[in-house]
Amino acid sequence: MKFIKTNESIWIKACLETVIECQCSRCLGMFDQSLAINIDEEINIGGLTGEAEYEQLRISEDMVLDISETVRQYCDISRPMNPVCDNSCKGICPKCGTSLNQLTCDCDRLTVSSQWRGLVELSNIIEKKKLRK
Repeated sequence: MKFIKTNESIWIKACLETVIECQCSRCLGMFDQSLAINIDEEINIGGLTGEAEYEQLRISEDMVLDISETVRQYCDISRPMNPVCDNSCKGICPKCGTSLNQLTCDCDRLTVSSQWRGLVELSNIIEKKKLRK
């Protein structure tokens, strides 16, 4: 963590690493996700500049700087939007909800609604051509 003093403020630059608990967007299982967070924030030395409600960081009268809320916010924006426990995660069966990483089910997952039927047929043709080569 670096602190850089300027005429009217102090800049905080930090590279932090942490681990957060996430829910896999495919199988809905919980897992630990590593995060690398880069913090780059300014603290006004002379107190508030008139926009108190927007200022997150400031030094208290006791000369204490609490950056926990800033770190929490940076963690929130660094979270992956669709976390995946593993690249090979198979997810859950859309019909019965079985975790396909642990079990298999006998559901017919190949039922395709009519709007996707053409793409499925095209995909099948492409796969057949690949197998012939």
